[in-house]
Amino acid sequence: MLPATDSTVYHGTNLFAAKIIQYNGIWLNVQRQLTDLGMGFYVTLNLYQARSWAQIRATHPQISPKVLERLNISKDQYFNHPDTKIPAYLVYELDLKQLNQLKGKIFPCIS
Repeated sequence: MLPATDSTVYHGTNLFAAKIIQYNGIWLNVQRQLTDLGMGFYVTLNLYQARSWAQIRATHPQISPKVLERLNISKDQYFNHPDTKIPAYLVYELDLKQLNQLKGKIFPCIS
């Protein structure tokens, strides 16, 4: 559930990915499709959760072949880069007025 006012959201990742996002923006077209709610950029209102996710991403780094191709680097270059092992999180200010104008995706709950 979203808060009633504008809010801060967090994205937990590793430092390598955080730098890419910071400098290039969010690349939705390279996100993994087999995730909880499908392809997308996941954020949380909970800083602790983002920090926990960042720790997981730094301990078990993953990379999409599409990202490797876009960055023109090999898997080995990615996995051996020191920034892949450092947890990091990004902070975004969420503008709820703009968010409410977006058309969302519906996920029916079928039991």
